[in-house]
Amino acid sequence: MQPIFAFRLVAFFLMSANSTEDEVIGGGAINEKRRNTQHEHRTSTSTLAPGSAHTEGTTDSTRSAFDRNKLSHSLHAMVGLDRYPNYLSRWNNSEDLDELEAALEQQLELVRAQKKNILTWRDDAYKIVQKANLLEEHMLRPPETWEELADLLDPLAARSILNKRFFRRYSDLLVDEVIGGCNKCRNIHLDPGPLEDWIDFIVFDVYSMPIFKKETCRKIKNVIARFTELAAEEENAMGKQYEARMRPRKRPVDLDTVGLGWINNLLLNLVMRPLSRHLYEEAECKGELDWRQGYVAGYSNVPSASAGLTRDHLVAHTDDSEVTLNMCVGDEFDGGELEFRGLRGTRDENELLGQYKHELGKALLHSGRHLHAVTRVTSGERYVLIVWGRSWQGIRSISCPCCWLNRRQDDTATCICGPIWN
Repeated sequence: MQPIFAFRLVAFFLMSANSTEDEVIGGGAINEKRRNTQHEHRTSTSTLAPGSAHTEGTTDSTRSAFDRNKLSHSLHAMVGLDRYPNYLSRWNNSEDLDELEAALEQQLELVRAQKKNILTWRDDAYKIVQKANLLEEHMLRPPETWEELADLLDPLAARSILNKRFFRRYSDLLVDEVIGGCNKCRNIHLDPGPLEDWIDFIVFDVYSMPIFKKETCRKIKNVIARFTELAAEEENAMGKQYEARMRPRKRPVDLDTVGLGWINNLLLNLVMRPLSRHLYEEAECKGELDWRQGYVAGYSNVPSASAGLTRDHLVAHTDDSEVTLNMCVGDEFDGGELEFRGLRGTRDENELLGQYKHELGKALLHSGRHLHAVTRVTSGERYVLIVWGRSWQGIRSISCPCCWLNRRQDDTATCICGPIWN
């Protein structure tokens, strides 16, 4: 294994001003907002003369011109409410107070609507899984013994993780605790020695290792493919009134939704968190990974939501994670390589660092804020298991979204969420 770098940087790709489809981050799948990458000085668009009255007794100089459609305005208001007692007494115009209230209500309604849709979808998905007996049909039940767990893993992964030293150190640890995600699992450490034969360096900040047997991967892929087929049949049977309830299925399939959350826990507790201590803890996490989300994304040269193959490529983007695990679980395809680009703020920010062709059962581990893309799938079906790991008690407790996205690692103390301001 190549030497592990102590300092790591992440890039965010600047999209071409002349692009069309790819002008949308993630081809619409990552973030539907278009980005203006031109650094221009913005001036006020107001045509009001100085001193013009907006309301009786209120002049332009006393109006904050709060705009609910500007994220920056809302963030300023939230920080003000957090920092200053009676902060809103400084807002001299009641119209602005109304705008702020409306902005918060608008976001609250968005939260409520998404929560309702998600909970309804999870209930519908659970019924589909149970009715079809999916996990039993594809023999993908949670392991009950260490032997059963090892049987899911690639032999090299099993030797690197579940070795004699592991069992001496964690003699009282149960498989149920690992796949259930109990707090005891946060103390699992892996010895560096066996890791050198298991982990390969790919490009800067990106590492590869075999994790699951090919048979395990195919079972995961088959469950997801069959589930999406059944969900499509359910939607067609119910008609238009069912469309809104089924909308979340247009997205990649969340493992927790289909009863495979134990795979997320297994990967977090035995792979991502222990390896992140060696690779990413200081540079990316500033603490332990304490949260995960896992899903399977499907790609095809002929995308089809009913088959769970919602994309044919993915433009350059970063993940909402400190550390990402990306594993191939369906390998009968051409194209669909992973591309890793240069680092933000460097001369080489648009330079291609390297390209990786997925192998069944092998995973990539990389910083979530490392710029990456998926080239177009030209034939076949590409299924990948993605697990995002976050550190809510680490970097996200001392860094605001702006500092986090721009990866101001050495200046978190001066962030508005850091110790100076709190």
